[in-house]
Amino acid sequence: THFRLGSAYEKTNNLDGAVQNFSRAVELNPNTVQAYTNRGVLYERQGKKDLACKDWQLACKLNDKGACQYAEKDCR
Repeated sequence: THFRLGSAYEKTNNLDGAVQNFSRAVELNPNTVQAYTNRGVLYERQGKKDLACKDWQLACKLNDKGACQYAEKDCR
């Protein structure tokens, strides 16, 4: 699946490939909460804090407590 591919790309530090696959995962299933959270982390690593915060806030609304913690800490 695209989520698994995103995770594999992330492990090899291919951030663009990981973001692309996590993005495809949420396009196919908007309730793939962990893909939003992971993509947010990658966006942050790329210096794209606004996009990271958007993903974390969305994942938080979908009840991902980890994303809520990222959003509370980094998106004020």
